[in-house]
Amino acid sequence: MYNEKDGVFMPPFPRVHVAFLALLIVALACNVPVPDGGSPPPTALLPDATKITLEIQGTAMAQVLTRQAPEATQQLAQATTQAPAPAATTEAPVTAQPTSRDVQALIRNAKILVYEDAAATSLGKWVKSTLDLMGLKYVHVGDAIGDFMSDLNSSTHWDLIIVAAESRKGV
Repeated sequence: MYNEKDGVFMPPFPRVHVAFLALLIVALACNVPVPDGGSPPPTALLPDATKITLEIQGTAMAQVLTRQAPEATQQLAQATTQAPAPAATTEAPVTAQPTSRDVQALIRNAKILVYEDAAATSLGKWVKSTLDLMGLKYVHVGDAIGDFMSDLNSSTHWDLIIVAAESRKGV
């Protein structure tokens, strides 16, 4: 199309319109049904081969178990009519529940390690004073991290380890 005013040849449609029309035609062509001999049908319409295989295997397994059921019940009936052999006990003997006196004795004899870093605060050593009021024996290393680590790595089996520190990065 020739524009006499500007003296320029103009296409009948702008390029954007032509590109849009081409994309529309391609999209429609992809959705047109194809007669026999074309692409395979969508997978949603096909039966799931894995599901079919599992169902066949399940059926075969059920048939085998059905055939074996009478033999298993016969063997079970024979086993129950025979005299049972004395079974070896593997269970641990039942211990009596600890009484409150036993628990108090365990608490009094507990091995306690205390790391208390309260030097930067005005709280004082409140863990130490609490354990003293309870009358318990303990090892108090204060804020000596080296002593604390050596006590932790020792062969002593600690029943209770108390870490009371304002700065948790240093411990």
